[in-house]
Amino acid sequence: MIKIGLIGAGNIIYAHTRPIKKHPELQIVAVPEVVPERAAKAAEPWGAKVYPDYHEMLDKEELDIAVISLPHFLHEPAAIACAEHNVHTLLEKPMSVSEASCQRINDAFAKSKALLQVGHVQSYSAANRKAREIVRSGELGELIAIETWRTGHYFTEKRPKWHWKKETAG
Repeated sequence: MIKIGLIGAGNIIYAHTRPIKKHPELQIVAVPEVVPERAAKAAEPWGAKVYPDYHEMLDKEELDIAVISLPHFLHEPAAIACAEHNVHTLLEKPMSVSEASCQRINDAFAKSKALLQVGHVQSYSAANRKAREIVRSGELGELIAIETWRTGHYFTEKRPKWHWKKETAG
């Protein structure tokens, strides 16, 4: 069994738990989350332990993988803690809020026995995979620029307030 800890249990975590359910060898064993109701909701289907913070989880659990889905400005300390515990880590995008912060994360994993993967999940959407296929085929000729955009409004009132500030969202 591959034991997974979910660091943070906001809405984005369910983009990770849906595919985990398809693999019986994967088991979510711990969910550290500061909002108890969110922790309970994410942990319940798995019978996972709930922790008030990821430090306690990392100290007590023998994890193979951690999935970090925290607000962007909290990515660095959580990722470095995972590296220090030699836990392979999937870090939600963006990696962090500054180039210097990203470098500190990379440095921590360079010293670790664990691997780091940043979850650029949009790369795997059906539309983006098809666009990549067309570009690579050469049927459009030599491309000098590509522009993409979201058709939905990203900044809605439902977004957490930290998304609205450069220093916390990046």
